[in-house]
Amino acid sequence: MRSHRPLVLAGLLTALLPRRASAGPATASPPVVSPPSTSAHAADALDATAALPPEAAVARGTAFYEAGQYAKCALAFAALLDNPEQSSGLSTHSKEQASVYRAACLIAQGDISGADGVFRTAIRENPQMAVPNAILFPPAVIERFIVVRTTLLEEIRHEEEERAFREREAAYQARRRADA
Repeated sequence: MRSHRPLVLAGLLTALLPRRASAGPATASPPVVSPPSTSAHAADALDATAALPPEAAVARGTAFYEAGQYAKCALAFAALLDNPEQSSGLSTHSKEQASVYRAACLIAQGDISGADGVFRTAIRENPQMAVPNAILFPPAVIERFIVVRTTLLEEIRHEEEERAFREREAAYQARRRADA
């Protein structure tokens, strides 16, 4: 039995991507270049993403990233990840991938601190999160992920040590009170 998944994905992407105006028979036309994102475009991206099933919203945001439309990409993934109803429908892997794409779009726009926040949230949810794929993402994204993960894991380790110390201290104090 053959899988129809490639056809389904192709149809989904065709439905999600903007359509070119038809100019009659096939003629060579310049590539469609989207204007810079405005608040109207941003609202459209958010509305369209909110209306999609979660996995389709990931595909839409990914298409924006691959098309170099980083503002729309960041907004689409923000609408998905910041909406508990939408993001709860995603698998762990899809949620992590959406976070990486969102951070990559933010990095492409020069918003390093925003990307750090996205990575911190994703890594806190899964400290074993894998490094982004070097084939899909530029070195800047991978390096930022590693820096954030290293820093965050060090913070988590330090917090765990403090918590363990407080627990040992409380147990010691409880034994002293019991012996007195």
